[in-house]
Amino acid sequence: MKPVYVEKDKNLEYFICSFPENNEKETVCIDGSFNDVISKNAFSNSNIRFVHIKNKLCCIFQSTFENCECLEAVFFGELDDSSENKEPTPPGIKGIKQESASDNFTVQTNAFKNCCSLNTVIFPNCNTLTIEKNAFSDCEALRTVVAFADNIDFTENPFADCPEYLTFVCKKGSAVEKFARENGYRIENV
Repeated sequence: MKPVYVEKDKNLEYFICSFPENNEKETVCIDGSFNDVISKNAFSNSNIRFVHIKNKLCCIFQSTFENCECLEAVFFGELDDSSENKEPTPPGIKGIKQESASDNFTVQTNAFKNCCSLNTVIFPNCNTLTIEKNAFSDCEALRTVVAFADNIDFTENPFADCPEYLTFVCKKGSAVEKFARENGYRIENV
């Protein structure tokens, strides 16, 4: 298991999640087999626990992971196995190396609906993050969203059904931070 956390001044600031290595059965690793999107209903009702997306997607279509009741975490990037103290992008997140996605990244309606065990989502770095209404409806265990987008385009509040203790890990002064503040969510700045 690879821990992912926020570090400030060499101190643990916020633990995010632990991800299994890609060879474990419970992990779906998406790399070169998808071009730009994961299609509608691609993994709905499956028993996967972790989704690791390596390639540069621009969209997760409607209901892609709907009713994946065992799904715990989704992340974009590479696990950072280097022993050197290299700073991934953005600095402060340890355990993964995030690459930039396309200019825009979209999560469509019901993409993660009823993923009742989902606790962590680490979005790709992008210019504009679009999340449609009900994308995360009934995700009652969601506790951490990592999003370093410069701009956001959220249809209403796509996290409205998520717990009050939901924490957004984001850049200070970003649109993501503003959204989290306006909706009463916790914030961890990097």
